[in-house]
Amino acid sequence: MFKLFSKQKKVISLYINEDICTGCGNCVIRCKRNVFVLIQDKNRYRAIVASPEVCKGCSHCLEVCESGAIDLVKQARAM
Repeated sequence: MFKLFSKQKKVISLYINEDICTGCGNCVIRCKRNVFVLIQDKNRYRAIVASPEVCKGCSHCLEVCESGAIDLVKQARAM
């Protein structure tokens, strides 16, 4: 017996460049899965990825990020 198809799983890498994040909070508001949170760091606010494992790669956060600080990478991996 042989396999005709292999299952694919999306691996998502989510990163916020803290040097250019303005802390606007748009990603926090837009994400329905609560992946992001705002923290106060050195007298300014910035977003961090709090729960990367729940990200499904919808890329809504990329659409609302004013500074372009979010990087989302999707990769297919055979299971």
